[in-house]
Amino acid sequence: MSDILKSVKRELEKKRCKLHGKKADIKLSGDNLNMNCCCDKFRAELSKEMDKAVRKSTDEFMKKLFK
Repeated sequence: MSDILKSVKRELEKKRCKLHGKKADIKLSGDNLNMNCCCDKFRAELSKEMDKAVRKSTDEFMKKLFK
């Protein structure tokens, strides 16, 4: 699980707020990702991106596992 979260964290750290041009401060704490964002709109955008990244990373992990 940790590898999946690390992969998701790397994906989210690439994103910038379209309004403020800032990146989110993302911390991995155990099995949790904590996001500090400059605004609620960026947080909502990152939440959607996080869902996509989790699905993608999980799919890749499962493919490797059952290869």
